[in-house]
Amino acid sequence: MVFRASQTIHLLALALWIGAAAMSGVVAAIVFPTMRTLDPTLGAYPNYSGDHAVLAAGNIAGRVFLFVDMVQFICAAVALASFIAMLMLGYSLNTLARVARSVILCVALGILSYHLFVLMPGMHDDLKAYWAAAAIGDNVTADAHKDAFLALHSTASRSIGGTTIAALVAFILGVWTCEQRSKPELEKP
Repeated sequence: MVFRASQTIHLLALALWIGAAAMSGVVAAIVFPTMRTLDPTLGAYPNYSGDHAVLAAGNIAGRVFLFVDMVQFICAAVALASFIAMLMLGYSLNTLARVARSVILCVALGILSYHLFVLMPGMHDDLKAYWAAAAIGDNVTADAHKDAFLALHSTASRSIGGTTIAALVAFILGVWTCEQRSKPELEKP
């Protein structure tokens, strides 16, 4: 029973991880074009001469991505802990698919770690500095921080995409290699 619970928790954590990462891309794909269409002028940034639509959309998307990063971190930790529990409870890596499952899980964890601990701290600092400089009308500094953020944006997008794909493959392999326990034989009289 504990094994099945670990297996279920593992697959659920992977599913939530995939869903959160995928939805962050959907949010960005909706928010940025919507803001461009609305062409807002933001009262909180009266002296900023840059594109207010990008500023507004980035403010919303930035909060969503920060939340998604927290969800991904929690889901990844739960997926790893539950997989370790499965191994301790007798899940063996006796087939190529099971070995691939563990390798792909490690790949997803590695890409996520790079994203969370290498890319995002600097990008988050640049984003905050961009918003702060825009708020006081320091257009040169705001644009410099925006450019620094955008220089890493495609790398961050690829890391999120790679993490999502790896977690999806781990999920598929997890479902495919679920431990099937046979029913105990009925005792014969």
